[in-house]
Amino acid sequence: MKMSVVLTCISLGLRVALAYAFAGRFGVTMIWWAIPIGWLAADIAGAAGDSQITKNHAKMKIYHGNIVHKLQRFCNKSCILKMIVI
Repeated sequence: MKMSVVLTCISLGLRVALAYAFAGRFGVTMIWWAIPIGWLAADIAGAAGDSQITKNHAKMKIYHGNIVHKLQRFCNKSCILKMIVI
């Protein structure tokens, strides 16, 4: 949810800022160009954020896999725990 709000603020904020800053110099054309520029900036920020989330998710999978592996090794040594887990 946080990422969605951040991307919306980037897109909208950049569109308004560009339209306001360059409308006097370039006219109405720049107002229309501000929209896809804002979208592109939000897309780039979203892709960068998504790649960071994917890296963190991969680390969590490795950590979870190690815990499960250690638990399985421990349970193989103890028949009682093996029966409880299965």
